[in-house]
Order: sequence, then C-alpha cells, then structure tokens
Amino acid sequence: MLNSGHTKSGRDLSSGPDSAVGHGPVAPGGEGLSLSHLLRTIWRKKQWIFIPLAVVVAIVYTGVNLVSPRFTSQASILVEDNQSVFARAGGTDGGRATPDQETVTSQVQLLLSRDLAADVVRDLKLTELAEFDYLLKGISLPKRILVAIGITRDPRLLTAEERAIKSYYEKIAVYKVSTSRVITIEFTAKNPELAARIANAVADHYIALQVEAGRQSTVQAAEWLGGQVGELRAKVEAAEARVEQYKSANGLLRGSNDASLSSQQLSELNSQLIVAQTRRAEAQARAQTIREVVRAGGNLAASTDVVNSPLIQRLLEQQVILARRVAELRPTLLPQHPRMRELMAELADLKLQIRAEAEKVALALESEARVAGARENAIRASLTALKQEVERASGHEVELRALQREARAQRELLESFLTRFREASARDNRQATPAIARIVSRATASNDPSFPLKGGILIISAIATLLISIGWIGAAEVLNSLQNGPNAPVPGGISMRLAAQRQEPLADLAPPRPAAVAPLAAVQAVQATHPLAAAAEKPANAGERPKPALSTALEAQHYPPAMRELADRVVALKSDDACLRLLVTSPQRLARDNFAATNLARLLTVSGHQTILIDGNLHMPRLTAQLNLGGGPGFSDLLAGRSSFAEVIHRDPNSRLHVIGAGSLKADAVSLMSEERVEQLLDALEGNYGFIVIDLPPVMLSPEPRTLARHADLAVVVEDTLPGAQRLAARAGERLRDQNRVPIDIICAAPEIAAEVRARPLGADLRIA
Repeated sequence: MLNSGHTKSGRDLSSGPDSAVGHGPVAPGGEGLSLSHLLRTIWRKKQWIFIPLAVVVAIVYTGVNLVSPRFTSQASILVEDNQSVFARAGGTDGGRATPDQETVTSQVQLLLSRDLAADVVRDLKLTELAEFDYLLKGISLPKRILVAIGITRDPRLLTAEERAIKSYYEKIAVYKVSTSRVITIEFTAKNPELAARIANAVADHYIALQVEAGRQSTVQAAEWLGGQVGELRAKVEAAEARVEQYKSANGLLRGSNDASLSSQQLSELNSQLIVAQTRRAEAQARAQTIREVVRAGGNLAASTDVVNSPLIQRLLEQQVILARRVAELRPTLLPQHPRMRELMAELADLKLQIRAEAEKVALALESEARVAGARENAIRASLTALKQEVERASGHEVELRALQREARAQRELLESFLTRFREASARDNRQATPAIARIVSRATASNDPSFPLKGGILIISAIATLLISIGWIGAAEVLNSLQNGPNAPVPGGISMRLAAQRQEPLADLAPPRPAAVAPLAAVQAVQATHPLAAAAEKPANAGERPKPALSTALEAQHYPPAMRELADRVVALKSDDACLRLLVTSPQRLARDNFAATNLARLLTVSGHQTILIDGNLHMPRLTAQLNLGGGPGFSDLLAGRSSFAEVIHRDPNSRLHVIGAGSLKADAVSLMSEERVEQLLDALEGNYGFIVIDLPPVMLSPEPRTLARHADLAVVVEDTLPGAQRLAARAGERLRDQNRVPIDIICAAPEIAAEVRARPLGADLRIA
C-alpha cells in the first residue's frame, strides 16, 4: 500500500493545483538543442564560414606561389655480396652470405656519416653555393636578433664547411625500403640538376668508401698472414726434424708403403710359414695315398706321382704287352702250357717291380714332407723372435705417431695460411676488391617540385578552415542554449520552466486541434457539466478517502468484471492527495492487441480522478491507433525538449481521459529516458492528475519498462492466454521490482483486461431527471 502524501520512492505527492503543467521543454539546459536546429543555425551564419574560407584560401594560394620550389632526386643502392665465384676465397660459390636487416640498417647510418658528407661537400664545392652557405647572402635581421639574445648560435663561429654540412643534412634523407635490402637516397634542392648530382655523388662516395675499406682490410690481412707464414715455416721444419731424429734413434725405419721394416719382415715370414705348411701337408697326403693303393693292391695308374715316374711307366708298358700276348695265346694254349706259364711268371714279376717302384715314390714323398716340416719349424722360430722385436718397438711407434701428428698439423696450418696469403696479395688493388653494395638506380633531375604541393596544401587548408568555422559556430550555439535555455535562472530564484508553469494555465495554451481531437478547453467544459466530474472537483473533507464505486458505477457497467475489479484495486492503493504512477506492460508480446492501459485509464476517470495516459512504446506505439489520435508530437518530443505539454496532451473523445502519444522521434528510447528527464516530466504532471498511466512494451523484449520502473509506484503485468503465462508474468514483475531502488507494487492481471471495449460517448449514460 502507498503512504499518504508520499510514494515509496520518497517523492512528495502532496503538491496541489498550484503546480500547473508547464509548456517549455523538459530537457534541461542544452539538452533541447536538436541537430536540425544546429544545422539551421550554421546555415544562417554561413557568411562566417565562407568569408574565412575565401580569405584563408587566398592567403595560402599567395604563399605557395611565393615560396621557391624544391626538387627532390632519388638514387637507390642494393646491399649484397658482389664477389663472383672466381674472386671468392677457395674459388667456390658455397658460403655466400646474404646481408641481414641489421646490416642494411648499419649501411643507412654509414650513408649519413659525417666523413662521407664532408667528402661530398668538398668534391662538389658546395661551400661556394649560397643555398648551402647562407652567410654568402648575409644574415637576416630576425636571425641577428635571435643570435643577439642567445636563442640561436652565431653562424659566423662555424667554418664554411661546417655550415655547408649542416645545410647538407637538412636536405638529405636516407632510408631503407621496407622488407628489402634497397636503400634510397633522397636529396632536395632548389636546382633539380644539383639535387640529382648530390644524390649520385653520395652513392658514388659510399661505394668508393666500401671498396677502400675492403682493400684496407685485405692489406692488413696480407701483412698479418705474411708474419704468420714465416713463423709456421720454422715450426714445421722443427717438427719434421724431431720426427726423423726419433726414427733414427729408435730404429723405426720405414719401407715401402710407409711401413716399418719389422712389419714387412713379419709379413714375409708369415707368408713363408704358410707355404711350408702347405707343402708338408701335400707331400704327406700324396705318400699316404700311394701306400694305401699299394697295400690294397689297387691300380697304381690312378696316382699321379706313380704315373709320372719314367721307370714305372716302362714297367706298365711291358705289363700291357705281356697281357696282350697272354690274351692272344689263351685260345690255343692251356694254362699249364710251358709258354703260358712263362708268360704268366713274367707278368707277375712285372707287377712286383711296379709295386716296389711305387714304394720308392712314397718314400720320396715322405722325405719331402719331412723337409717341409723342418723348414716350417725354422720359420716359426724366426717369426717368434721377430714378434718379440716388434713388441719392443711398439712403444716407440706411439711416440713417433704423436710427433708425426704435430708435424702434420703444423704443415696443414702453414698451407692454409699460404693459400690465404696468396689470395690477399692478389687483391692488393682497388679493382680486385668489390663493395658489398651496388647502385641499382641513379638519380635524375626532376621537373615536378616536391614542395610546395599546391593542390594538397590548398585542400587541407580549406577543409581545416571549414571544420574550425563550423565547430566555432556550433560551440557558440551550444553555449548560448546553456545560458538561455528553459532552466536558465530568472528573477525570483525559480527556473524559466517553473515560472512558465505558474503563469500560464494549461487550458489557455492548448492550440487548435482537428475535430477528431478536442482541445483541452473543451475537455474542461465537458467535465464541468458532468455530475461525476463536478463531484470530483469538490474538495474532499480532510481524512476522507474516495470509495471505489466502479463495480456499481453506471459508466463502468459495459466493462467486464475483471476490468472493474482491477480498477477498484488500483483506486484503493491511492492516497487522498497523492498522484499514483502506474505502468501497464506484459511479459512478452500478447497473442492479441493489448487494450489494458486504455481500458484501465478510462475506468480510473470514471472513479472521479483526473487521469492521463502516456504511450511509452516509442518504437511501436499503440495508443495512436486505438484512440485515433493521428500524428504529431508526443512523449518522445517532450523528453527531447522539442515540444511543450500543451502541444502533446490530447483528449480521449469518449471519456475525460487525457492522452500523450508516442511522438515523432524514433531515437533510442533508453537514451531519451534519463532519470532527470523522466522525473522532471512526471513531477510536473503530478500537480494536475491523480493517476499517471504509462503504456509500455513487453518487459522481456524492451528496456523501456525496466527504465521507467525506477519512477513508478505500481506496475500491472497483463498475463497471456498461453500455458505458463502466470509464471512468466511473475518473473516479469520480479524483474521490474529488481530495477527499482525502492519496493514497487506488482499486480498480475488476468488476460481479460487486454480485450478491446468499445467506449461509449461522453454523457451517453447520464440520466437527467
């Protein structure tokens, strides 16, 4: 419930009729200054824009034509390794290094070095040109004054070369082209040919400086290498002498293939030992084979050693002849025939002789095997003795190899230094020493001046003058609006807006309206003839409170019971002299058109309280169509300070309800609904109205309900007919309550109050006795 005289937010609701509705803009100070008004002001004062523009353009044009033109020439240098494969050390293309970005940046600083600048100044005799030695033209009076008071150094204390170098640095620019190894040299001078000559001279002197630096480095390297070569020669000779001396002292003489004599002898003895072993084994095997054949009575002709014996070969031939004769006589003679017996005896004797000879061959082979075994033993003995000698010499070999390594290292170092010394000596001239850069583009004389750029300077000066002039006029207009606006102080200590509110009644300020919208004076006239209105205008006794009579009021009978009950609840919450601020919204967009605010506001007028209905849905206004208000200014124009109350308040043709439409501005509603603007507007309305009803868009879809909830006393959340509508309405109410700094009453209304009710014309239900 609301406390009597004050709302829950602590506002004073006891203001009486004296605080009339004003006419001025609601926005304080300069907040009422619109963009269109500012543009009209700028156009009205356009002479203060075009006159300075013309003056500045004329002055700048004259100045750029009086200034002597400057011409800029460019030369480009590429930093790279210019040595060919034939001039490079070692004669190979490997190891060619590409200069990095740090190297290129260092070359930029070298191009800006003072020594190079002095060489260019002396070579081109720049000290003889007045452009570089300004003392040739004399010292100007302003320069003399600056020198006299000590701000500038006296140029006469500098030499001509120093003055020329100073001017040289003021006119040169050297920079590295991004992501490349190209350096650009720019020089600016009054004479384009001179600018090109100086830029090319800087590049040529830089290349010559690089070549000379490379030659000096080569000469220094050759001198150092010459001294090192002499020292290394002596070291190599001493090391090789120590090696030979150690060899002689320890008997470490070398044979063929750089092998020691002991090693060669050991190898030869090993070879002889293997040959002796092979011969012995072969002789033993052959003798053993012959004996086995003889013992077994086999064919001795299968043995190579037996066949190779001449005697055995003759015996075998005789054996063959006797065997043939026996074969020839066997058909005619019996075995016991004397001739047959003689031949058989000779044949047996030959076989015995052959076996005897075979035995001799076996004995000879065995003798050869014994000789080979003896030789083998002798070689083994010599090999054992030689191994002992080699073992004794191994310690000396280790020391010898150490001496040889030292001598070999000294010789390799000497050969390397000799190679470098010969290469350095061969490059001891300027032609053989390439620079680390080359000129890729020489400077040429330019016909187009680089300064002044007349077109660009004129455009920039014109744009700057336009901006400054427009900004000056706009700032002056804003300051004037702050000083002379609606809240500017007037005599008496009150603001202009409040003074206007107290001096002019609302009825006198209503402008003529179309027939569909009655002027405010007509509203007051109708209210004066209506019984309920007359009763409402009579002052109530102190302590009395209006009784809710909507359930039985004749004018409210055509409204559904739910609507009348809601109006009774709202009237019951109102204090006697307090104005009740009421928001009407919904959680989301309803399935049908929402007439809840219109219905409730009309019912509240029936209760005898003056009520005003405000369309707070600035983006999608509903009241304009529902009440047939037409276009024109409204709530948004009132917030922006573009219209007065008398211009925005309409009357409902079918009731005593006053209405403020959404308005014509489509700006951001939240930015318009600042706390100061809304509170000031509602405070001004509270003096004339008992209820302020604000129709708002859905809570879940727009920020306006949450913004205005901070200034309201009561919120009616209309439920939808869809499932879960009550829970959604309760959530929307909690959201509105959270936005308020003090507690706010929430009423969740049934969906029936949103239905459209055709209002009857004013006075249709009155009965005249």
